[in-house]
Order: sequence, then C-alpha cells, then structure tokens
Amino acid sequence: MAVNTVGDFIKSVFPTLINKKKSVFSALFANDSKTGTIETIFNELEETRKVWEIDSANIYNQTGEQLEKTLALFSVLERVNSDTDHTILARLRLLFYRNGDKVWGDKWNILNLFKTFFNSENVWLINNTDDENLLINGDFENQDAWVLTDGASYEREARFEGTTGILFNSSGTLEQTVNVNAKTVYFLHFFLKGNVRVKITDNNGRYWIPEGYTGAWGNTEHWTSFASNDWCNRSMFFINDSRVSSVTVTFGYETGHFGFVDYVRLNKKTKASTFSLIAVFEGTTTDDTANLAPGTNDPIVAHDYDHMMYGSPGNADATQDAQGVSYLDDENTAAITEDVSPTVHGGNSDVEPMEGYDNMTYLDEQKALAPDSPVGYDGHKTVDYEKMSYFDNAFLFGRGGLKELYQGIMDIVQPAGVTSFIELLTRETDVQ
Repeated sequence: MAVNTVGDFIKSVFPTLINKKKSVFSALFANDSKTGTIETIFNELEETRKVWEIDSANIYNQTGEQLEKTLALFSVLERVNSDTDHTILARLRLLFYRNGDKVWGDKWNILNLFKTFFNSENVWLINNTDDENLLINGDFENQDAWVLTDGASYEREARFEGTTGILFNSSGTLEQTVNVNAKTVYFLHFFLKGNVRVKITDNNGRYWIPEGYTGAWGNTEHWTSFASNDWCNRSMFFINDSRVSSVTVTFGYETGHFGFVDYVRLNKKTKASTFSLIAVFEGTTTDDTANLAPGTNDPIVAHDYDHMMYGSPGNADATQDAQGVSYLDDENTAAITEDVSPTVHGGNSDVEPMEGYDNMTYLDEQKALAPDSPVGYDGHKTVDYEKMSYFDNAFLFGRGGLKELYQGIMDIVQPAGVTSFIELLTRETDVQ
C-alpha cells in the first residue's frame, strides 16, 4: 500500500486481516473522508508543525491563535484574566530555565530562575517556613506589639521592606512574648544587616542554648550572635519540651556595632518540608493603584502635601486651618438632592448642577488647588497608567495576582512532597 496521507500510514500498520472499512475502525482510526479520530489528531498536529516551520519556529515569537495552539499542546500553565501573550510566555520561560544548573528544582536553580526573571538579586530562598507568623507586627510597620528599650528604635533607614525597620545603635533591646506548643520545633527567621544578638527565654525563666546536636533549655543566660555586611536572612530553631507554653524572643545590640533588623517571623515547623521564596522590589505603593515597579524608573510621584490648599468660604483659600475649611454656609445652604453636588464658593447658593465640573472647586473666582496638584494648576496630576504596575515590562496588576502567578510556577518546579510559599515585598524608595 502506498503511503501518501496520515490515514494511509495508519492503515498500513495494521495487518491485512483487519477490515479497515468497518465502522468502528473508520471512526476510531482512519477513513476515506479523513475524519477518523486518530487521523484527525495527527493531521492537526502536522498542520501546526508546518505553521511553526513557515511562520515562527520560536514559540516566544508567536502570538494569537498560533500561540494558543502551541500552549495547548505542551504547556501546563493556565492563562489568567490579566495574562497577555507577553506575560504568559514570560512565565513559560521559567519552566525551561537552566543557565548551566545541573540539577533542576534545587535551591540554587530556583534562586537563579527567579533572579533572572525579576532581573534582581533581591531574592531569597528560606527553608522551614510557614504562611502563619506567630509574631505580631513582624514587619514593624504598625510600631506596636514589641517592647523596645533605649537604643532600639523604629527607623526608616533600617527597613528591609516596607517603610520601617529596627535600628540598634550599639545599645537597646527589642522583645515580644508569644504562646507556643510544648514538644514542638519552632524556627525564628529575620533579615539582618550589621550585628545583633538573639535570646530565647521560656515561661520557666530558662534560656535556649543551641549547642550540641539539638540544643537544650538551661538556666544560664545565652545570646546567639549574628552578623552580615549586607541584608541577609538569618534563622535559628528551638525545641520545646513539655514545660514550655510561651517564649520571649529578644533582639539585642552588639557592643560597638550598629544593627538593622526587619521582617521577623516565628513559624512552627510542619511535618512536611517547606520553604519560602521572597522577592523584594524598590517602589512605591498607593492605596489606589497597588503598583509594583522593580526598577528605578517608578512613574508614581510622591505626594507633596506642602502644596495642598483648601477651599473655604471667604475671600482667600485657607492653607492649614483645618477648623474652618470646605464647609457650606449654614444660613444659605440649599437642599442637596440627587444629581446635584455641593460646592464651596462665595454667594448665596452653595449647590451647582453636576454638569459644572469645570466650575467646581472655585472660591470667589479664585481657583482652589486640588490635592496633589502642582502649584498654579487647577486639577489632579495625570498618571500614565500604561506605565504603572509594571513588572519587567510585563503588565501584571496588583500584588495579589502576582503572588498567585508565581506560586503556580513554584508548584511546578519545586521537588515532590515539598510545600513552598511565595512572598513579594515592596521596599519604599527614598524621596529625593
């Protein structure tokens, strides 16, 4: 039998004793109409292969329907609502990233993978973590829950992420007490720059002494010293016996040294192996836009509250008099009804139709500066939303969505039986 088509080839591999005209064979394998199930699949595959050869053999240059067919054939990634062709291909690259790594999915490969994709060295992989931190305000943003003594302070310069960290300037301590379970292993994680000491005390007044094979609780005060020239994750574990119901975690200074501490977590060790991938980005976050910009070209302009002004009844704009700004005249206030907006201006009528947006925020024909507006401009600053919330030029909006996207990648590349967590943090930039 001459083999000219896919259907001919399928028929040729079966012995002549099989009747290839039978309905079951024709429907399942091949027929003269080229509608057999197996024949149809191979024909579609061949058409896709031809398109690859002619149009674009490189998947990273494909778009539209061609890309969708390619992804459907071999990709385990699912396209989410915020995905563009660019973003899903960027995630796909992670699955095939090697860069000379001999082992796929180990700590070093995962670190290199995400450092390359984020184009940042500010990526850490930390073992024995959990998604529940037993310490309150471990990022020091709310400035509560911890007890500080003289010499330890909340400082912007000491931040690893967010806006605030803890500074030890050759003096001071920082501590917090939490309830824990007896006969359980716990891990203390924190980010450090400089020199600090750590002390773990239980409810019986004993100290954790991490010496020997596993360590033990003892009656002699014990501090464990840590040091790093640049930001680095540090951790220590302690094992509770039957007498432990709470512990006090204390950070202290090293004589003659400064120390920065931030992003402190206390996790109960789970039965399964776990690790967290933490990536920190320089940028500015706002309540309105949830932007995440990894480079130095963050388009969001810092708020300049010094240039805010207020609309108030009278002949001049009040600048800082919060007691008498932006109120309606009590004696001449017209009824506020649907489709009518109250505005503040001189005269007897304090309401204006909604159509008059251009005439709102006026005061006796003097323009009141809108919040965040440059001096002399009556309106809000315009923001180029096309440049906001970018991530290596991949337009992925919102930190929550980002976390889900890369957690999906981590679930694929992590070793079997290991639980992983993704944490994407933002370190607020200094305003010049």
